[in-house]
Formats: sequence, structure tokens, C-alpha cells
Amino acid sequence: WYSITKTAEEISLVISHSYPSTSSLLPSTPEEHKVSPSWKCFKVAGPLDFSLVGIMANLSGALAEHQISVFVVSTYDTDYILVKEDKAQEAKKVFEGIGHSVSVL
Repeated sequence: WYSITKTAEEISLVISHSYPSTSSLLPSTPEEHKVSPSWKCFKVAGPLDFSLVGIMANLSGALAEHQISVFVVSTYDTDYILVKEDKAQEAKKVFEGIGHSVSVL
């Protein structure tokens, strides 16, 4: 699993450090890139119809109440919520506490 997003200001790669060719995707000098390791990924079961409203607000809001920061990646079919590794078990409990079944990628 990986995500590549390009804006006018940046190219953002979200990729597992265990992905075989990670090093070839990064610029050659450390000054050219930022790395934020140790995230866990939760996948929202999809596909999600675009008429559904408030799914991400519900999930991220519950995490915010527990002071858990998120990084979200959305695709056409679903959403992925990344939390720092040291908060993953707590995030899982939060999701279960609001009635969701959970699997971590």
C-alpha cells in the first residue's frame, strides 16, 4: 500500500519502509525530503458511496477527543486513517468503543 500526491508545492509519498524500492523513490540528499516514521494504518471498509456523510468526521472526531492525531489518505473507494504507532492500540479501542470493527494494515 502506498499513496503518491502531487501539489504545486510538494510531492508526498506515504509508503511503508518495508516497501522494496522505498530508497529509490526518495531524493538523494536528506535536505530534500522529510520522513516521519512509525505510523499504523486503519482502512475504512469500502467502497463508500459518496452520499454517505460524516464518516471521517465521526472517526477522526472520536480520536481527537482522545488527543490522537491523524493523517488521512482518501481514495475513490475508501479512506485510510494513519496514527502514530504508539497510539495505534488506543485508536483501535476508540474505534471499537464507538461501534466499529477494526483491522490494522
